[in-house]
Amino acid sequence: MQSTHRTRVLLLEPTQLLGTLWQRILGEDPAFGRVDTFTDPPQALAELSGFDLVVTGSSLGQEQALAFTRQARILQPSIRIVVTGIPRSGAAVVRAAEAGAAGLVLSEQSIDEALAAIRAACNGEARIAPGVAPVLMDRLAKLRASVTDADTIGRRYMELTTREREVLELIAHGLTNQLIAERLVVEVGTVKNHVHSILEKLDKRTREEAAGYLRSLPPGLA
Repeated sequence: MQSTHRTRVLLLEPTQLLGTLWQRILGEDPAFGRVDTFTDPPQALAELSGFDLVVTGSSLGQEQALAFTRQARILQPSIRIVVTGIPRSGAAVVRAAEAGAAGLVLSEQSIDEALAAIRAACNGEARIAPGVAPVLMDRLAKLRASVTDADTIGRRYMELTTREREVLELIAHGLTNQLIAERLVVEVGTVKNHVHSILEKLDKRTREEAAGYLRSLPPGLA
């Protein structure tokens, strides 16, 4: 049997006139069922559990819309949120996507384009305005690269033995091989072997590079 469930929409729009217009437009669309308008973000958050989809009105302001989106996704991770009134700016688009928006409507887009984006979010799809996709793809590539770099750094460090990590720490503090040997109560030749192994495992050429590597590790890893 085909489901008769229609999307319950929470419209967050501080301006009453705009809220009334949006409520009428969405209410006439057969894709949507219940459409309730809220003007106050805290009140909307308190009623969030009764809805499937959220549309933030353009008069809410970008900062407040993004703050609401983050909080709503924490309270109800499955909720789909369409943020409207986003300026055509790479930074603005990325921030909205990172906040958890399921759909974005640029301030320059038409009502028909906005409705298409809202319907797409309703169906679990993402409709991206022309010119926006390259910005998001570039951001995704950079995030993937940063994760890969961090993972590589972690793997290299974890390949060091406990003693090699101790030696590396002392190198980073500027100690010579002789001083390291005295501190660890080992022969200088043993320290030299450790240093050689550290440089090889970390793919570094000098002690200075190894020390810089240690300082670049994420907090808590070293």
